[in-house]
Amino acid sequence: MNSLRSCLSALSLEVCQRIASHHGLQEGAIDPLVERLTNPAYLRKLYKGFSNIEKNVLLELLFHGGEGGFHPSILYPGQNRLTPLQLRLGFARLRQMGLLFAQKAAWGESHYFCPQDLFSAWHLALIDLPVRHSPIQKVHSVYGTPNGIGHDLFHFLIYLDREPVPLTSTGKIYKRMLKRLDLELEMDSKWLVDTEWGAKEVPASVALVMDLAAEFRLTQEENNELMVQPEHVSAWLGLSWKEIIEILFFWTKRKLLARQPAWYTLWWIMEQQTEGWVRLTETIAAWSEVVNRWNRKGKISMKKVLRQLIHPLCGLGWIEIGESGAEVLWRWKIPAPCIKKPLFSEGGYVKADFEVLLPAYYPLDQRWILAQFADYAGGEQMHVYLLSAKSIARGKEKGMEEGEMIDVLEKLSINPLPQNVSDAVLQWGNSHRRILCREVVVMEGEGAKLHPEVKKHAEEIGENRFLVEKKTAEKLTTALQNEGYTVNWIEKEEKPLWKRESGLLEMNWMPNKYVPEIVDEYPNLETAVPGLSSLPQIWKTGLRSYHRATMRDILRKATQFQLDLLIEENDCKPALFTPFKLNYTSGFWMVEGRNETGEIKRLNLEKIKRLQIVVPTGK
Repeated sequence: MNSLRSCLSALSLEVCQRIASHHGLQEGAIDPLVERLTNPAYLRKLYKGFSNIEKNVLLELLFHGGEGGFHPSILYPGQNRLTPLQLRLGFARLRQMGLLFAQKAAWGESHYFCPQDLFSAWHLALIDLPVRHSPIQKVHSVYGTPNGIGHDLFHFLIYLDREPVPLTSTGKIYKRMLKRLDLELEMDSKWLVDTEWGAKEVPASVALVMDLAAEFRLTQEENNELMVQPEHVSAWLGLSWKEIIEILFFWTKRKLLARQPAWYTLWWIMEQQTEGWVRLTETIAAWSEVVNRWNRKGKISMKKVLRQLIHPLCGLGWIEIGESGAEVLWRWKIPAPCIKKPLFSEGGYVKADFEVLLPAYYPLDQRWILAQFADYAGGEQMHVYLLSAKSIARGKEKGMEEGEMIDVLEKLSINPLPQNVSDAVLQWGNSHRRILCREVVVMEGEGAKLHPEVKKHAEEIGENRFLVEKKTAEKLTTALQNEGYTVNWIEKEEKPLWKRESGLLEMNWMPNKYVPEIVDEYPNLETAVPGLSSLPQIWKTGLRSYHRATMRDILRKATQFQLDLLIEENDCKPALFTPFKLNYTSGFWMVEGRNETGEIKRLNLEKIKRLQIVVPTGK
């Protein structure tokens, strides 16, 4: 989630100063620049002074590129009005003003994007939301997911922590296991039919949560098993629910709009509709009106929006869907960040009937500990966990003692812990007869006897012989090696996740697999139009006739540098033409390119009367 502040911070002071000068600021300090560039009133005024090229590049970004930005190659031709040259020029000028940033993608091309907060500010500056709500008499049916993707991810990780999932030799999950995983999740796959997860061989709900966990590096494959990645899960559990929701909401938006970047404006409009039920037809109408106002062409399919956006948002728990007669309704629900309602996370309750009630947004690290010895039984506003002899036995297997379980219950409960619950936990725990088998290492050597660390952690069983638990091997190995001993045994025993202190590992939860660096430079015209200055001036100053050999040279250079030409054919008015291929075929030199409307044309050089390389003015 790139912010304007983080993008500016990636630039040198010199570049920031040059950007600031465009906006009447004397210094390159970041705070004043961020404040000015995220002010809708200022942006509105700035837009009025833009050239046509700058306006069109910005509008392409808002209505076709989205927050993810774009590569120049995807914008031309088609619906936009700019040639590749004009696009590059527009990119450079918007970068000079700090309104657009460049990244070098892994494959070497430039990628241009507008920071998220600046992107939203542009919408506020340019769009007067035309939403008009008509009264809704009655909502007959309401559909939704009880708790949302954050909770499903939690249950998925709990499942893997208890029982790593076996994989086939090709790395796939067995079908019987897929059914079990699907039952663990509250999400209904029917809402995800028309998404990338619905096109896979596994249930869509399982495919989604596996994709999410893998992208955040919360799982790993090891020894033909899918299991949790302990350090990363511990870091995830250490996040607040507010942080988790922001991360997951951004991830949802990025995933659902990846195939439809033109829908970012629709999403923005939906984020403004935060009060009660809204007719989907009215939302689409508002979007259509905005798009038409700016004369940006694009097909709007109600069915596609419903299946590829509204349904998945419902399945992921961000919205509810309602019906009123034949009308489809929708509304945001907690925890969607745009409705800005507090999350209920106060203490829980332990009941005498062995139910444990937790508020929906109780801290995940504490909920994780409870889940070691209690079974989830559902719930929405309050989550219900059940205590039983079987669940307590599982807690014992996880290394928890009865006293630790009672302490957890006492800390989470607002009410005093019922005595019968405390007694039952003690009884169930004590009745669970375990035989613990620990691997030990026999250490031999006089040096071991003398070392204080060995005396502290080992049991002497004979002359210069000691029993040492394997879990202490790493610590003892380091201590002995520091004294100059060679130690030939070492095996690491992992702490169970519930014993780990959460949130110690700092993670970048940006859900991009590849996060490129921002290009730290102040672009100039040569950056946007490479090679233009090296061309003969006469080629750039008016329509002229040329020898065929010279004409071919002009066309080659224009093709090489992606320049625009003004071409006059026999008996035709001069027209803009962007060449991209020059070849000799059937005895003629032919140039292929696009005309002003983006249509592909092939021209015979014999029919070209005059031509000129167009030097962009920006107007």
